[in-house]
Amino acid sequence: MTQIQKEETKITVITTNEVKQKRIRISLRAVNKAFFSVIIALVLTYIGVANDITVKGFELKDMKKTINEIEDNNRRLEAQITTVNSYCRLEEKIKTLGMVNVGKVNYISSLEGMVAKK
Repeated sequence: MTQIQKEETKITVITTNEVKQKRIRISLRAVNKAFFSVIIALVLTYIGVANDITVKGFELKDMKKTINEIEDNNRRLEAQITTVNSYCRLEEKIKTLGMVNVGKVNYISSLEGMVAKK
């Protein structure tokens, strides 16, 4: 090889090494950007999920409060039903309506066990 060919070969090798180094730097930058993008996406997702859980917690608290109010109302209504259906209350109602107590009740019994009307 001549002196000029050797110098051209050296130049080509150096140029190829520089290109490889630039490719590595570019690809590392791309990897870094992708890595940070993924981290940012994960942080935003975490914030969104945490916010959603907080909102659901408040909704659950409100629903439990509503359930307790409905159960209290149900207990009050059951107490009213018991009061309305109590024997004393029925006795008072009977007197105000003018009903009378039934004395002795006579039942009809048949020897044959069946009664028919013609």
